[in-house]
Amino acid sequence: MLKPVFALIMLVFILSFVSLHASADSGKATFKIGVEAFKDGDFTRAKLAFEEARQSGMDSPSLSYNLGVTYYRLKDFEKAGLEFKKLTGNPKWEKIAYYNLGLIAEKQGDTEKARSHFRKALSSKKSKVNTLASKALGQLPSAHPAHYVYATIYGGRDDNVTLLPDQEGEGSSDNQITGFVTGRYYLNQHWSLEALFYGRRFDDIHEFDTTLTEAGIHREHQWGRWRWDNAINVSTQTLQGDRYLDVARVETLATRNLTNQQSLRVSGTLARIRAAQGFEYLQGWQGRAQVDWSKSFSNQQFKIGYRLEMNDREDLESGEDFASFSPVRHLLKSDFRWPLSRRWNALASASYQHSAYRDEHVIQGSNIQRTDKRFVGSLRADFELSRGWKLFGEYRHTDNQSTMDIYDYDRNEWNVGIEYLGFY
Repeated sequence: MLKPVFALIMLVFILSFVSLHASADSGKATFKIGVEAFKDGDFTRAKLAFEEARQSGMDSPSLSYNLGVTYYRLKDFEKAGLEFKKLTGNPKWEKIAYYNLGLIAEKQGDTEKARSHFRKALSSKKSKVNTLASKALGQLPSAHPAHYVYATIYGGRDDNVTLLPDQEGEGSSDNQITGFVTGRYYLNQHWSLEALFYGRRFDDIHEFDTTLTEAGIHREHQWGRWRWDNAINVSTQTLQGDRYLDVARVETLATRNLTNQQSLRVSGTLARIRAAQGFEYLQGWQGRAQVDWSKSFSNQQFKIGYRLEMNDREDLESGEDFASFSPVRHLLKSDFRWPLSRRWNALASASYQHSAYRDEHVIQGSNIQRTDKRFVGSLRADFELSRGWKLFGEYRHTDNQSTMDIYDYDRNEWNVGIEYLGFY
């Protein structure tokens, strides 16, 4: 015969087990009621049923997920977020949980947090969640704009400053130093001001010293999956200290993320060019259209682009001689960047440009159709000094082939410098 105390303990245990079993059954039944209510669009009733299921002792990822979705539909984003966070440590549920956390952050206006969650929802495997997260990333507006400044100064050797033909290049070599600085200041989410200065000075051949000063206003906005940046810019250029070109330009740039690792850029510009006395042949119009595709994989990045340029200039007439300065140009360019170590990176670039001048040149009674083919290749190595600061060295080779001998030339440039990019 069982002792009275032991018998009492056993009885309590049995009653507790029966009670827990009954509660579990009750929780499952209530959970099913919540699912049906959710399907019917009655989210308030679904919420009450799911909460009751939890109070009855039911605790499962499925319940947390359904509660999270229900809270989301009821716009209780704080509670919805708590439910989805419970699932981020579960391998089976974490991707869908991060996707929903991204939706919540987007609703709350936190674009950066939304972007972070959507990226965590991505995986190497094809899935519906992966597709949805990629699409959501592509539709997000760019990060909250930050003011920035970019500056660089570099110096080196140019072995053909004046672009003389190969056989006449002797004496055209010189040392140079170049400075470039640009920055953008955001007035608000959409409007910003931009300024730019470029200057190059040679040791001996000062007739090729040049500067460029530019200022512009930009407006950015989101349209569907595209991010647009429209601008109006004005610039002035000097040669040997004398102002010789003024340019007013309108431009538009549209960017779109095709996937988390691929992006597309489409741009166009139209420029009105006014030239100083002695350079009237450069005056006129210039239009450009460009498309660029880039892809990142691991720590490497590949970019390829095409640009069409059309010119309608005044051209040059001298007596019976005539020279066209109105080319139609096609440019193909590719860049490949890869890491050499934690602080070293390399960049290889190659481009091909075909220029066909609109009208024939007339030189001493002879008609010549000018067509140029220009090949440019470069190699660059960067060393990261600290956040925002880099040292770099670059070699660039240019080979221009023309149907007119005076425009045949080769050029080699070697440069070393330092650059800075900072956001504020």
